[in-house]
Amino acid sequence: MRKMISAHSHLLTKPENLEFFADKFSQIWLLGLPTSLKIPGYSRPAGEEEILAVAKQFPGLYFPFKWIDYRLGPDQVDRAVEQGFIGFKGIAPWRSYDDESYLPIYERLAKYHCPMVFHTGYVATPSYANCSPDFCYQAGNMRPASLYTLARYFPEITFVAAHFGVPWEHELLDLEIRLLPNLYIDLSGGHVNEILKIVEENAHREAILSDGTTGIFADKFLLGLDAYFGHAQLHREVYEYCCEFAEELEKRAAKNPVWKDHISGILAGNAERIMKENQLL
Repeated sequence: MRKMISAHSHLLTKPENLEFFADKFSQIWLLGLPTSLKIPGYSRPAGEEEILAVAKQFPGLYFPFKWIDYRLGPDQVDRAVEQGFIGFKGIAPWRSYDDESYLPIYERLAKYHCPMVFHTGYVATPSYANCSPDFCYQAGNMRPASLYTLARYFPEITFVAAHFGVPWEHELLDLEIRLLPNLYIDLSGGHVNEILKIVEENAHREAILSDGTTGIFADKFLLGLDAYFGHAQLHREVYEYCCEFAEELEKRAAKNPVWKDHISGILAGNAERIMKENQLL
């Protein structure tokens, strides 16, 4: 069984059976979400205290990432670091991620060298009718081009663009984001076949890595599940999906000798490199 790290996972409130993954993943990044969200068929996302409690209960397996509330200022970053969060999650802002009013938040992130994962592209219910003060479904505010700006402004921060920016994946490709050392891409999302096709066609292209060396685009990809952890009936399904995704990735890589040896990086090594470079391991 290959070593795997999920760089994109969420936690349900009142979680159970989390030990199930102890021998299946070497790391699971738990990305916070606003607790006002309702998860169909389940309850709500876990709050900050629950995420931190799980990370404390399973040290070295679950890593806590705080959801950034863009209505608040940069002091939320200081408090989160003091509490034990090691990274941050951006999703559903009321302005574009690179809006000038949000820059003080990223300036504070740069102080701590904390990685940040951003939802890019559309969300499941793209309607203003579903918006709330802390969550805006306007997908245009989450276009991946905004991370191009941030990655250049803040080279100290490791940024991760989730879901390959679909339906704006061309922005990640046309803007040559692969040449920005501090920007990575996670492969999570419901549009798996589309993402795998993009990977297959672009994984061999030259890229600049975070240490300044030259690699290939595959060295910038992270495995992500975008799944909810915390209910026993979900866990086997989540793990089976992950194994199937890894197998399909290997099949496609086998067709291209340039990146077939980089699969272990996509499944775990690239995420592990982020953690080590930010001195989080």
